[in-house]
Amino acid sequence: MPEEINHDHWSEIRQRADSLSNAVFVISGGAITLSVNVFLNIKAKKENIEFTPEMLFMTELAWYCLLGAIFLFALLKAHLILQSYKLLRNVDAEKYNKTVGKSNCLGWAIGIIGLTFFMFGMTLLVKSAGLVLYA
Repeated sequence: MPEEINHDHWSEIRQRADSLSNAVFVISGGAITLSVNVFLNIKAKKENIEFTPEMLFMTELAWYCLLGAIFLFALLKAHLILQSYKLLRNVDAEKYNKTVGKSNCLGWAIGIIGLTFFMFGMTLLVKSAGLVLYA
């Protein structure tokens, strides 16, 4: 029997990864939507705010980082589903136990990179908003 089946802590880790993914989806999606809306409203009202190239670059990069975080966490969820499916269908426990370490490492890498994109994107978005305040 595969080692992972006997450990409840793997289930808890997967639930926490799922919760973190959901939070990233909601916060990133909301941040992108809200910031795009604010920039479009400023542009439509033709307010006396001049967007510097730095401001525009920082905002666009933030949007791409947040979008990247959404994609990476969606990929992580797909990876976790595929890993669970393989666990349930796998009859050969020895083969599964050989590959589960690599599969877990891949999942951790996707999650860490996604979280880094999320934090970097949110930081850039806040910095960009600060530049708009001083424009």
